[in-house]
Amino acid sequence: MARAGQPRRLVAAQRNRDDGTVIRLRKKIIRAVMFAAFTLGLMAAPKPSPVMRRRLFCRRVLLNTLASVGLGAGSAQAQSSFKMSKLTAGYTMRDQQASEICGHCLYFIVPEECMIVEGKVSPYGWCTYYYD
Repeated sequence: MARAGQPRRLVAAQRNRDDGTVIRLRKKIIRAVMFAAFTLGLMAAPKPSPVMRRRLFCRRVLLNTLASVGLGAGSAQAQSSFKMSKLTAGYTMRDQQASEICGHCLYFIVPEECMIVEGKVSPYGWCTYYYD
């Protein structure tokens, strides 16, 4: 495939450069299609890896522990001031077959309490702050 007067290395380098621009163009097209699919709701965003979930969970446990120590164990009124009402949290009752229920949430405290919502909370309830 070498042209007359061109060494083989130069021809190979030109071919690789052309392949590189094609590959870059393909990557740009794929990114554009993925962005359009995400924005139109045709594709779901990838879920975080279990390692990141574990790190986030540990971070939250540490911060909650530090916050509770800072507030003191006897200051129930101070702790309740950080909780929001059911109306503010968008709390509703859900069917027992639903996958996102308070019983599966990170903030749920057995049997009928929540870290961020005031009052009794059913294990089959749901609010906008649900986190698994």
